[in-house]
Amino acid sequence: MKVGILTFHCAHNYGAVLQAYALQQSLKELGHDVVIIDYTPNYLTKSYVIFSLSKYVYKNPLKSVKKIIFDLFTIKKRIKRFYTFDNFIKTNFSLSNSVKNKTQIPVDHDIYIMGSDQIWNTQITKGFDDIFLGNFTTSARTKKISYAASIGDLNMSEIQKLEFRNKVTNFDAISVRESSLKNSLQSIIKLKVTEVLDPTLLLDRKFWCEFALSPQTKERYVLVYQVARNKETIDIAKKIANEINAKVIEVSSRIQIVNKGSSILQTESPEQFLGWIKNAEYVVTTSFHGTAFSILLNKQFCSVGKKDSENNRLISLLKKVDLESRFITISADLTEKHKNPISWKRPNQLLQKHKNESVQFIKLNLKIK
Repeated sequence: MKVGILTFHCAHNYGAVLQAYALQQSLKELGHDVVIIDYTPNYLTKSYVIFSLSKYVYKNPLKSVKKIIFDLFTIKKRIKRFYTFDNFIKTNFSLSNSVKNKTQIPVDHDIYIMGSDQIWNTQITKGFDDIFLGNFTTSARTKKISYAASIGDLNMSEIQKLEFRNKVTNFDAISVRESSLKNSLQSIIKLKVTEVLDPTLLLDRKFWCEFALSPQTKERYVLVYQVARNKETIDIAKKIANEINAKVIEVSSRIQIVNKGSSILQTESPEQFLGWIKNAEYVVTTSFHGTAFSILLNKQFCSVGKKDSENNRLISLLKKVDLESRFITISADLTEKHKNPISWKRPNQLLQKHKNESVQFIKLNLKIK
């Protein structure tokens, strides 16, 4: 079966590239001929380019000046990070020719899979992207399905709900990553919505341990990985580090200006990112994929969310494996339930159960009409 994947593979962040790689490898293990369609919309790539005049065009001139100064101070790290991710994508992905719009999508695939990642998040895609809703031309026998798609904010307007309902008719099967999204979408569309695991969770611990590149340190450390950096999360990590006699290491999701000698790592490869998680004594993360890999690699961890904000993705994943107790808001006190060692027997059993169900969804729907 020739399968084309459409996802956020070109975004230079760890979760995006690793979920794309995981889906590609999972499908190959099932015996399919897999290609990631090299769709690179500007809304995904513009923040990662090394230099572009459009990056400095703001209505506020002061903001433009600040951006220019920031880029000058961080140029070396930005170049290194860009080529680290670019090399990972070129080395590990089976890519199609470059695609800029839906008319360029190849038509010779038996099945197209849209997802995973937040492909239906209109804040990222600047309104629904037709390509990620399967609105492109294929042969009559070609199937289109979504796998573990996510949407971000569940509060769609009535206009967005109508648009989604009309366009989702392009799909033969729909699966999403969160239970809350499943329930929300099922209320507005007729096609059955199935909840499945993120692609990273389809591959086992042994695969990721062999893929990871371990850091060259013998020191005990608490690893911090945040999407949007905040001091409260660092404070939580420091409390844990003090109690277990370890230092704090932070892998950053983006380039920033830091003090000399800082332990914030900004140019690690995806393999190194996994290595830091694999060898950590404890992981403190605000990230969905930081949480996913902590579970996969059976690390002691806590997942941190902002008070009164949407934490659907994190909580949905933790509930799947009976680890809701590892969730903490940044304003809450760190308690024993967040620090006590995790007994992994039941979470691993639940994870395997959900993995089997997710693989069954793929097998069932990767058949020609």
